[in-house]
Amino acid sequence: MSSPSASGVRSESGSITLPRAKQAWVPTLRGIYEFESARISGPGSWKKDIRDVVWTIDDLARTLRLDEKTRKHNAEVIDWMVQNRHVMRIVVPGGEARYITRVG
Repeated sequence: MSSPSASGVRSESGSITLPRAKQAWVPTLRGIYEFESARISGPGSWKKDIRDVVWTIDDLARTLRLDEKTRKHNAEVIDWMVQNRHVMRIVVPGGEARYITRVG
C-alpha cells in the first residue's frame, strides 16, 4: 500500500524511501537490485553459502561494467543505503568490505 512519508515522498511497504533530492538514484538502485538478485535467486537459493552471496564494490563495478565516475556514484548510493540500514557492510580484516542488501 502506498502512503506519503513525512517528506511527501510516496513509499511502498518494505521499500526504500528516497529524499526528493535523490530520486535520480532510482536507476542505480535498480542496477544494484538486479545485480544482487542474480547472485541469490534460483533453485536452491535457500541453501547458498553467505560467502557466495555477499559482494564487493569491485564485484558490482565489474559485473555492471561501471566507469570510474559511475563507480563512485554507486559507492555514494551504497554508503547512503548503509547509513539508512538498507545494506549491511561486512568488514573483512585485511580485505575489501562486502555488502548484502535487505533483499538477501
